Amino acid sequence: MTYRTLTVEDYPAYDALRGMALDFVPEAFGSTNQEEIPHRKNRFESNVTHKESFIVGAFDDDELVGMVGFLKLEKIKLKHKGIIWGMFVKPEMQGRGIGSELMKFTLEKAAKIQHLQKINLDVNAENQAAIRLYEKMGFISFGVEKNALLVNNKMYDTILMSKNLGDIRVK
Repeated sequence: MTYRTLTVEDYPAYDALRGMALDFVPEAFGSTNQEEIPHRKNRFESNVTHKESFIVGAFDDDELVGMVGFLKLEKIKLKHKGIIWGMFVKPEMQGRGIGSELMKFTLEKAAKIQHLQKINLDVNAENQAAIRLYEKMGFISFGVEKNALLVNNKMYDTILMSKNLGDIRVK
């Protein structure tokens, strides 16, 4: 398995995996595949060409099988924070430590960003595997947003989690 930041050339693989993620686990994401399609390429290019935001991919040979995004906030009062988004590993590849390695890679890269002091993420409260992974990486819950997502007439709570820069260096 190879882990690296994605480049503009990786868009076709990203597009396919992101679409799969949004369709396969709609309760894990705030947008739908249909909503995202018209803007996905521009947002992807913006992320992968930005000096402090990026997307990390896990490759099995040449196949993109997992990914996670990092967004560095830019407003003056928020530039000390970043956000983890879009974590997904293909279902048939889950349980092999890929998510853990994606997070380690992402946190190590983020830790090198100037002024970054804190990373936040949110996770569906029913996704116990993801919650355990984030806790293993040192993220701490700081709240719950009740009824954060409405998917197929079912409400889902979201757990808000955070990790301070001093904790980012994964052992």
